Amino acid sequence: MDGTARVEPGGGSPDPAGWSAINDPEARLRTALGEVYLSLRKYDEAEKILQEATRLIPPTDKTANALYGAYTLLSNVHQAKGDDAGRLADLEKANDIAGASHPEIAFNLGSTYAVMKPPQKEKALRLLKSFNKRACKSADAAKKFKDQCASSNDLVQKLGGVL
Repeated sequence: MDGTARVEPGGGSPDPAGWSAINDPEARLRTALGEVYLSLRKYDEAEKILQEATRLIPPTDKTANALYGAYTLLSNVHQAKGDDAGRLADLEKANDIAGASHPEIAFNLGSTYAVMKPPQKEKALRLLKSFNKRACKSADAAKKFKDQCASSNDLVQKLGGVL
């Protein structure tokens, strides 16, 4: 194994391809421990450790994927705790950090905007259409993101948009 993990479209593991660039092993371990706490449904512990990881991981090009992964995991913690504002803030940070290389963030952020009360229709449509264009047009990507492609189509239609 090369020491990297990959983000799965529905959340899952962080994509710390830049972990070797993180000189602080504590930051690497905090993200991994946060993922363990999340899987055990120890949300308060996961939130605390992942917040610390996002503070410790330097925001550089080399560490962007690791920081993206930490924020994505933190957004999953906030979702599990019913903290929509926290989830949205974490997803926006993840998008700012590495959205260009992770099409799934457009789905995660767009679908979050779509189901808000009230929905943020324009943002949701823009992000879901972007996701569809980036992830649902090629055969390989459409396989990888099959469920998200179907959900994005449904959400766009419910919001009155057209792909």
